Amino acid sequence: MLEFLTGLAIAMIIEGMMPFISPRSWKVAMVKIAELKDTSIRRFGFVVMLSGVLMLSIIR
Repeated sequence: MLEFLTGLAIAMIIEGMMPFISPRSWKVAMVKIAELKDTSIRRFGFVVMLSGVLMLSIIR
């Protein structure tokens, strides 16, 4: 459970960096993402999840 919470905390830190460092660029990026088709966003999410699983399997 501690490892899960550590991973969650790291993900939150990384997710918060862009809006903190450059809020204007972050807003522009969010508008562009909102204009993408659902299938494109879903594919990107799948690739990111698959990459995370692959990284975990390599690390462990």
